[in-house]
Amino acid sequence: MSQLKENNVLVDVRDLAVYFHIEQGIVKAVDGVNFKIEKGKSLGVVGESGCGKTITALSLLLLHPQPEGQIEKGNIFFYPDGENRIDIAKLGIHSKQIRKRRGNDIAMIFQEPMMSLNPVLNIGQQLIETIRLHQKVDKKTANKRDKAVKACSPPDNSVIDCNLLPGGLTNISKPASKGSSASTNSNFA
Repeated sequence: MSQLKENNVLVDVRDLAVYFHIEQGIVKAVDGVNFKIEKGKSLGVVGESGCGKTITALSLLLLHPQPEGQIEKGNIFFYPDGENRIDIAKLGIHSKQIRKRRGNDIAMIFQEPMMSLNPVLNIGQQLIETIRLHQKVDKKTANKRDKAVKACSPPDNSVIDCNLLPGGLTNISKPASKGSSASTNSNFA
């Protein structure tokens, strides 16, 4: 891999190790993972089932199963503005800093999008909720902010049942926030 200019790096994962402490012992799900993602670039992670792709991706947002799963060592450096860095691995799961980043600067597209959608709310409502949570705007402003809200809302404002959508539409309905995304089906962007 060619050398990346430090100010072009968005994510820099160094020697990441995520272990699961279970009754039978310790499972080393991720052990010594290193990679960098440059702004505007993608990184594909390929491997056999159970090799740690999903746990690596979930760890980027501290979404790995806890308390069993723990980041034992390593760093997940995130450069939100190209200069300052945040070590996500050192943040608490409920810290203000990680909550500010989730869904705003870094988002995740899960393998099974239907598990991410709330069947009680229409998709437009769910997109508006994400925008309001992360961008601190009122509902009216959130409606105007994202073209995805209009694309996912019928002209008469009736409810679209997300359970009736084909898989591809549910996949594109979730990344309704700005920034980068990490997908648990092995595509980091």
